[in-house]
Parts: sequence; structure tokens; C-alpha cells
Amino acid sequence: SVAAAGGGGGGEVPCFKSAKAKKHGEMSGKITWPTCDDNPNFPAVMVHKHLQDRDFELIHEGDALFVDLHGNIIPYDGSHGSPVYLMFVNEGGYYYKSSGAGI
Repeated sequence: SVAAAGGGGGGEVPCFKSAKAKKHGEMSGKITWPTCDDNPNFPAVMVHKHLQDRDFELIHEGDALFVDLHGNIIPYDGSHGSPVYLMFVNEGGYYYKSSGAGI
């Protein structure tokens, strides 16, 4: 954490750090979306409803992460560590591979 700017309150502000990149050329770690076989830019799943609007919340290996179109839950596999804080959950700019494709 870092000290809050402006003084007065003297509180601490949490400081989050992105997971390390898994692929050369990426700036940080991303949990990639499973995509449709015939269109790799189209997500084949939805973010699990318990994660919607929950940026900066902890997720642990085995927690629900995605739901496929048949209602099957796809859990977090722990590939970036466990627990981790999620950022940019279900942000439209991250749907496509060309723009990041991940959470």
C-alpha cells in the first residue's frame, strides 16, 4: 500500500500489481477467454455472475470464473497463482484477442 496523497486523512491506499506476463510481448498476465472454434475473436463463455462488477476482488483456484452457453461452470485453474485479484472483469475492450482477450 502507499500513503494517500493530499495529507489530512493519513490513510493507506492499496496498491495492486498485475500478474507477470505468461507470453512474450504481453505487459501483464491475463486469464484468457475460451473462444469459438470458428471465430477466435468471439468469446465462447460468459463471466460468472458472481464476478460481474467485482474488480479488485480475490479469486482462488477452483472458484467459478466462466459459464459456457450450456450453463457449465468453468473454474479458475490457478494459472496465475492463488489467490489473485481480478481487474477489468468483463470489460468490452478485452473481449478480442487483438485487444488483450482476458481478464
